[in-house]
This record gives sequence, C-alpha cells and structure tokens, in this order.
Amino acid sequence: MIKSEAPEVAAEPVTQASPRTASPRNAPLHVRVSRMAEQIPAGSWTTYGDIGEAVGAIAIAVGGVLAAHTIPNAHRILNAKGRVAKNFAFSDGRTEDPVEMLKSEGIRFINGRADSKQRWHPT
Repeated sequence: MIKSEAPEVAAEPVTQASPRTASPRNAPLHVRVSRMAEQIPAGSWTTYGDIGEAVGAIAIAVGGVLAAHTIPNAHRILNAKGRVAKNFAFSDGRTEDPVEMLKSEGIRFINGRADSKQRWHPT
C-alpha cells in the first residue's frame, strides 16, 4: 500500500499582533473573545458585532461569552447603538456601573449613547 503524504501548507507570516492574528480561529470562542477584548484601549469602546466579526462569531454569541466568562474590558463592549446592553452584568459578580467606568476612562455619552468617534474597530 502506498502511503500518501499531505501537502505542506506554508504558515502565514505574522507581522504584528493585530486583532485578527492574535487568536487562532480554532481556539475556543471565549478565548478568542478574551484576547480581542484585551486589545480594546481605555477611552475606546466597541460592539458585540465588531468583536464577533473579528473572531468569527455572531454578536449574540459574544454576549453569551461575556455572560458566562470573566472577560477583560467587558464594560467596553456595547450594543450596536453604543449603549450598555440591557441585561449586562459582570460574570464575576462585580457591581460597578459600566457607564461610570467608561466615563472615568474618558468615554463621552451623548443622549445615553457612547460617542461614535471613540469607537474602536478591530483591524
């Protein structure tokens, strides 16, 4: 019997730790979301959908991860309207107000929505 060999696949070079290269697609979703959330700088915010697009998931799945796991910077992930999600709660039981946390980091709120000029988009 002749044994066939799998073709060699060249790995893509990683030139920087960008959000898209920071977490392999085969890592568990909570790991991919956590690694992406770690990159959201203070004074910025993003959406569940933005994170989802960057990690290969839908927005509601990202929300599920935030509800079930302790994710860094979870307070910086808002809904598509720039508001804290209605049922947002820190999974570790913290009781800080996410809006106050964001304001203390310099996020401006206009009519209850985070300033779109401060929105962080994964690259």
